[in-house]
Amino acid sequence: MPTPACARAEVPSVLSAFRLVITSLWLVKIAFPVRQLIAERERGEALMRLKENEQRLRALVAASSDMIYAMSPDWVEMRQLDGRGFLANTDAPSVQWLDEYLLPEDYATVRAAVDEAIAAGKAAPRWHCRCSCTSLPPMPPSMAH
Repeated sequence: MPTPACARAEVPSVLSAFRLVITSLWLVKIAFPVRQLIAERERGEALMRLKENEQRLRALVAASSDMIYAMSPDWVEMRQLDGRGFLANTDAPSVQWLDEYLLPEDYATVRAAVDEAIAAGKAAPRWHCRCSCTSLPPMPPSMAH
């Protein structure tokens, strides 16, 4: 007995519905979770790279021999010094910085260089100064050693 025409029309729609259900289940059970796992893995890897970069930066800063200090514009008062474990830190302003950090035989040389720079409106020589003072103008290239 031949299949009625209406039954043949329902077969493709049932197959389409079945395919739609299978595709939906595949998306929900496999594709979306896999995509989420990949995104979480990528976030985790990015976070790990960030932590590694931060560790490298900390190591670089810790290994640096630069000392950072701030002075008054006339260099009478040292306002702050991070001695990096090499020199004692100065956390409060001090006018005794020459006595605390320089040899007596260097006082005159350092003071003369600072006075000359102040009189000329220039920064103190770099061989002595790596300061974070914003009140002194940047050192011109002619003074760089």
